[in-house]
Amino acid sequence: MQSFTVLQRLVMLGLVAFLPACGSSGSGGSSADPCASLQSQLVDCGLLSSGEYSCSDTCAIECAQNRECGDLSLIYCGDASSAPGYLECYDSCANFTCGDGEKILAEFACDGYEDCNDGSDEEGCPEENADFRCDQTPPSGNGGISSGSTCSSAKQKLVGCGFLGSNDTWDDCNPPNTAAETCFLSCSMSASCSDLGVLICNSDGPPSSSFIDCIEGCESLPDDDPDDFQCANGEDSVPQDWVCDGYEDCTDNSDEEACAALVCL
Repeated sequence: MQSFTVLQRLVMLGLVAFLPACGSSGSGGSSADPCASLQSQLVDCGLLSSGEYSCSDTCAIECAQNRECGDLSLIYCGDASSAPGYLECYDSCANFTCGDGEKILAEFACDGYEDCNDGSDEEGCPEENADFRCDQTPPSGNGGISSGSTCSSAKQKLVGCGFLGSNDTWDDCNPPNTAAETCFLSCSMSASCSDLGVLICNSDGPPSSSFIDCIEGCESLPDDDPDDFQCANGEDSVPQDWVCDGYEDCTDNSDEEACAALVCL
C-alpha cells in the first residue's frame, strides 16, 4: 500500500510532471492571458477598480470575453440572462449533456467514472498514456540514461526505455521548479526502465525498494512554488490563483487585500 501512495506522489512531481503537457496544441504562451484581457475590458468599461484580479471561473471568462460594455454591465452588475447568448454559452461550457439528455458538470466527463446514467460521459475519451508505447516489456537497465533535469533528457530516458520512439513528437513539457520536484525527477531519471513501466504503463509488479526509498527521501524537501503568493506575515504562501478569489487563504488575510472590486452603479 505504501508504494501506491508513493507512486501517486510521483505522478504529480516526478518524471511524469512532464506528461500532462505532452501533445498540447498550445502556442507556448504567445497569446494574451484571457483573465488579464477581461480585467482590462472591465476596467475600460468602468466596471472594475484597479488592483489584483482573479478569474476563477474559466467559463465566465470564455463567455464574457470581447463583449460590449453594456453586456458586461448586465453580466457582472445586472441580469446576466439579459446579455444575449451569455447563459447559453455558460451552460454549454460548464455542463456536459449526456446521451439521454441528463446534464453533469463538464469536469466529470472523461474522468474515468460513469456519471451519466447511460455512460456517455466516458465514451470517445482519449486513452490514458495513449502517447506511450506500453505494449512491450521494458528492457533491463535504465535505458542508457541515469540523470538529467531537462525536457530533452527526459525524452531520451523515455526513448531509451522504449516508451517513446526516437521520432515521436514529445517537445512540450514543464520542468520542475521546486526542490521536491527536482528530487523526484532525479529519482525517476536514475530509475530502471521496469520501475518507470510500473509508473507510466501500470505494468505488473511493485517498483523496486531502491526506487521507493529514493522517492521517500524527497518528501521532506521544500515544495513551495517560487511563483506562489507570499503572505504578508512572511510565513505562509498560497497559489497565485487563490489570490483575490474571494476566500481568505493566508492566515493574515493578505491574499485578499488590494484586490480589484466591481463598480456597479
